[in-house]
Amino acid sequence: MSGCDQCDENRQKCHGFGKVEIIASGYLQKALLHHVCIILLLLMSMPQLSTGIQWLALSKASTLASIGAAPTCDELSGALVGKQLKICRNHPGFMASVRSGAVAAIDECKFQFKARRWNCSSLEDLQEQQLMSFNKMTSPKKKTGKKKTKGNETLPTWSSPNEVLEDQPAKKGTKKKPGRKTRSFMPYPVVPPVLSSGTREAAFVHAISSAGVAHALTRACSSGELADCGCDRSVRGISAQGFQWSGCSDNVQFGTSFSKSFVDAREHRASTSKSKNSEQIWRALMNLHNNEAGRKIIEKSVRIECKCHGVSGSCEMKTCWRAMPSFREIGEILKEKFDGATEVEPRTSGPGRKLLVPRSVSYKPHTDSDLIYLDTSPDYCEYDIRIGSLGTHGRPCNKSSKAIDGCDLLCCNRGYRISIERRTERCMCKFQWCCHVQCKTCTRDVEVHTCL
Repeated sequence: MSGCDQCDENRQKCHGFGKVEIIASGYLQKALLHHVCIILLLLMSMPQLSTGIQWLALSKASTLASIGAAPTCDELSGALVGKQLKICRNHPGFMASVRSGAVAAIDECKFQFKARRWNCSSLEDLQEQQLMSFNKMTSPKKKTGKKKTKGNETLPTWSSPNEVLEDQPAKKGTKKKPGRKTRSFMPYPVVPPVLSSGTREAAFVHAISSAGVAHALTRACSSGELADCGCDRSVRGISAQGFQWSGCSDNVQFGTSFSKSFVDAREHRASTSKSKNSEQIWRALMNLHNNEAGRKIIEKSVRIECKCHGVSGSCEMKTCWRAMPSFREIGEILKEKFDGATEVEPRTSGPGRKLLVPRSVSYKPHTDSDLIYLDTSPDYCEYDIRIGSLGTHGRPCNKSSKAIDGCDLLCCNRGYRISIERRTERCMCKFQWCCHVQCKTCTRDVEVHTCL
């Protein structure tokens, strides 16, 4: 019997890589566990060059919580390294902000790249396509073995071509060896190959995710959601401009410091290791720089917001505080940094000193808030799971645009299909006293262009 078949009434465990434990019931439980086991098989087949971004898998934590299986720190060991697990245990309240930062980073990435060939969807959609393709590989043409029953439930038997997930029942009279620790994995998305490379797309994702954690935690501290942090109390009294510091200034220093400790943990370990894999070390250094660039953008974008006090709105007295911009503004700045990213190459200066310098002397030296990359990006025109490309077939394009969202560039000169869609929408809206808006329903034909 395979590891994905060992079930009891309330718990299911998939053995081989360690313990996967999910509390659920009925069909959802069986389907979710099957996907867990498939993801574990995928983890075996994926290259593990630079996986410092694996903590982004926390963006899926809410899915598990919705069925009553909120992940604990120990169960996150598949996505976190030792230092990150220690932070999770010592500051469990901060992990909600980490998850919020991961979700915000993925959403912002999709928004900023929605009109490009690589539209950031591979961070989530690639996992779904991997599961679908892997399901076809692992699903037998005809079922092997009989169905196992437990109570009134009928549990299907899944056959797996991978022997590592086979779990033979223990012989009678044998005892499990005490003290052996197993590594836990939750059903989190596999790190897409595009993030395991040194491209400018990977640079952007590292920067936006690092900024996402810093931004989310700082907001949570300022709003009083966390007991271990609060407003920035370093700005007090009368400023040089004559206004009174008051209100709750965003504690950006605390947010960026936590982001540095948590987000950089895996990459810092890889960059200081004595591994002979120099490619992994250089890529870790690149990721560390881009992580810091995302945090620097937040620090440099902090602005002063004020409120006037006085008779009839006069500004006889003004109180001010420091505030971060919206995360959308951070994303727009980082997108500009992506467009102007610097291609670098590794160079050793002195004993043990590793530097990333511009590949060409014509490039200006990059600053600590600029993005850098090591590898040239592929064109992302065709579906290729090895590089994390979903291709552009079937993507809508703009016929009249000459930019990257135009049909010529987005469709990679393959041509496009023209179709007519009939859309229904509200129109001729009028305000009716009192108090609602009354609209009519109109239909119109819209010409839609999709890449071949």
